[in-house]
Amino acid sequence: MPATERGKALRQRIAEAAPEIDSDAIEAVETGWQAWVAIGPNHVFKQGKSEAEIEAAIRTDRGGLSDAATWARAIHSGFRQGIARVAAAKAPPELIGHPRIVGEAEYLQARLTLLRDIVATLVADGQKTSAIETVERAVTLIPRLWGHGLHDLSGKFSCNVAFGPDRNPALIDYGELATSRRDVEDYIASKRWATNFSVNRDFPLAVRERYFAACEAQLTREALDQNWHDL
Repeated sequence: MPATERGKALRQRIAEAAPEIDSDAIEAVETGWQAWVAIGPNHVFKQGKSEAEIEAAIRTDRGGLSDAATWARAIHSGFRQGIARVAAAKAPPELIGHPRIVGEAEYLQARLTLLRDIVATLVADGQKTSAIETVERAVTLIPRLWGHGLHDLSGKFSCNVAFGPDRNPALIDYGELATSRRDVEDYIASKRWATNFSVNRDFPLAVRERYFAACEAQLTREALDQNWHDL
């Protein structure tokens, strides 16, 4: 579907699912492997892609990847499972971007500012200490989400966590959530935060080091025992 038609279809779906939101105010339509994303002044609408669309996106990005179809099935399933898990968790809305789930693979949420963009702005303005404090505050979100059976396994911490005007962190992407406590135990044991792709890409060294230290201190088996709640 051409981009203009996709934008029209997303606006129509928003008008159906949330008529109180001005769908004509959509500013942009973005796309990744998982979903189409319509961005408005105050809200974001995410619509999961079909397996065929996901596979096509993977092949565009990765060329002739032999197991693109396998990846596409996993991503397609993970996006939908994540939405279902968030629905079941009943976490405080402010921890998960104030979502409104309107379909098996569709949800609206508040438009927040990505952690990576906040850090970039603060660092550019010479406010490295504030950037570090913001990242450390973002890490505190992880054990709070454990209390509702939620954990993001992706390597995209800097763009899956965002902040609103209240200056509190929220998880805004549900496409790669842990499906069991064992997943989180493995995450902790392997210290997977140290290889987080987006953190290593988006944060300068001094900020990365404090992120790693915060994870080391807070993301422990003991903390998991204290906080984890099975769905």
